Amino acid sequence: MLDVAILSLLSFFVRIRLHESLHITISSDSKDSSVFVYIDSIGNEMPGEVRDFLEDYTIPHTPSLELDLYVARTIMEHFGGTIKYQRLHESKTNRFILELEKDSE
Repeated sequence: MLDVAILSLLSFFVRIRLHESLHITISSDSKDSSVFVYIDSIGNEMPGEVRDFLEDYTIPHTPSLELDLYVARTIMEHFGGTIKYQRLHESKTNRFILELEKDSE
């Protein structure tokens, strides 16, 4: 199901187009007992309500909720993972960080 969460985040970037051209990079890393997937997209900074929805689980004040973000967050929660947002100011990059525990089996 991780692929569906990643696809949902990619769909979100495509639809909101925070920059004229779309450049998305996906990478991964493993540290200790966690696996991290990084999804980077160059563009304007994400609205605060998007960050709040992903990280603080708040309900957005806007009448519409991004279904792609909701699906990604729900999948990650189901598997005990999280999605965090990070802004890389120097490169003007929006980064979603998906974190999951490694399978112990």
